[in-house]
Amino acid sequence: MMGTVFQKLKSSPTSGALIRYIVVGASMNLFAAAIVYIQRKLGVAHEIAFAVTTVGSLLLNFYLQRSFVFRSNAAIVRSLILYTLLYASTYLLQISIYPVFATILGWPELLSVLFTVGVAAVYSFVVLSLVVFKPANDAD
Repeated sequence: MMGTVFQKLKSSPTSGALIRYIVVGASMNLFAAAIVYIQRKLGVAHEIAFAVTTVGSLLLNFYLQRSFVFRSNAAIVRSLILYTLLYASTYLLQISIYPVFATILGWPELLSVLFTVGVAAVYSFVVLSLVVFKPANDAD
């Protein structure tokens, strides 16, 4: 079973990157939730807990996605700037489309959240692979 998973991780660049993207994304979200939870249990204000976790997550996610998911050799500073802009635009996308599903269309809360997160994940993967960490042979 695990051998099959690792073989898929080594397969075509797009499918391998997509599998790695899902694994890293899920792991990092669970890790971030745990860090926020621990900080809250230690009495850290939620604003501080989320701010610290967001900055830490951004940097760790950038490293993992650059080195493991997309195996990019693009310029670090350029990639980090684009990654940060993507992070911000993904947030704006989520806060823009969520009300459409939850309020205008009247979808259930959980379905609205899941669909919003799903759209954001697809958007992020496409922008990461085509812009932020585009292969060197595609660079301008």
